[in-house]
Amino acid sequence: MNLVETFDHLLDEWRPLFPQQRSWQRAERLTYGLLSCLRQHLTSTAICATGRQFVDWSADYRLFWRSPWEATSLFNPVFDHLHDLSPPDPSAPVLAALDDTTCKKTGRHIPGVATVRDPQSLPFHVNLCRGLRFVQLSLLVSPLETPGPARGLPVRFQPAPLPPKPKKNALPEAWNTYKQEKKKCRLTLVGVAAIHEVRRSLDARPSTRQRQLLVSGDGSYTNSPVLKHLPERTTFIGRIRKDAQLHSLPSPAPSLSKGRRKQYGPAAPTPQQLLQDDSVPFQSVRCYATGQTRDFQIKVLRPVLWPKAGADRPLVLVVIKAVG
Repeated sequence: MNLVETFDHLLDEWRPLFPQQRSWQRAERLTYGLLSCLRQHLTSTAICATGRQFVDWSADYRLFWRSPWEATSLFNPVFDHLHDLSPPDPSAPVLAALDDTTCKKTGRHIPGVATVRDPQSLPFHVNLCRGLRFVQLSLLVSPLETPGPARGLPVRFQPAPLPPKPKKNALPEAWNTYKQEKKKCRLTLVGVAAIHEVRRSLDARPSTRQRQLLVSGDGSYTNSPVLKHLPERTTFIGRIRKDAQLHSLPSPAPSLSKGRRKQYGPAAPTPQQLLQDDSVPFQSVRCYATGQTRDFQIKVLRPVLWPKAGADRPLVLVVIKAVG
């Protein structure tokens, strides 16, 4: 089976997601147009790439805002074929990566477009741009025979638009509503909601129901809204500050003691202190990174408590020595 036949087979699995045959045909045609267009991947360029630039475009645009189909259902084939792409061991975890992105836009009347920080700006000179915020979660698939780079298969692409900001002379009630809606649109809340949706998709399939979900994210998602609201059978791997204040587990209180039991034990070494502590030996871990297989030197400290994660969530601290 060549690449075209494989792609046709995957698109055939989208057919039951659309209520009508003509809606499915438009979606299939626009998908091929987005893959074959050489300019910006827009709906108009997809229409032109399929040779329909001289016909009415209204039906193609109505597909995205009037046809009753769900965008998240388009990722179902990835979950259905995940057992063929992952190790045969049923206890092997499902790996995923979480991050956010900004799609730059120039139109001023596009719903959800706001002025945000340009991610490509220099650290010492922040630039602004107009764009749409999205939170993306991709499943990581590695080669099964030999070590190699992992490929990300997107399974969630959730929009996270900011609410419209009221005018300066608006009533205080409008400003209070704006602040409440802005808190609901935080990237961390949208990210943890995407993790819950992926966990439900895995639970809906017998082959991945009992497999652990390992989600990796950067420091912006290693905080209380994510760590305290993870679903079952889900582990989050994130980056924290090198001077983060950690604690050991509290010692069991005597049976005759009075007062509230301590939630945190004595202070544990920070990640920087653990890395510089010569009394703790390094462990060698061999893995694939930056184009070749390398031996990484790590130190592990478990269990530790972090106030941002809560006293009821013991964590595992892993520090990695720089390869260079």
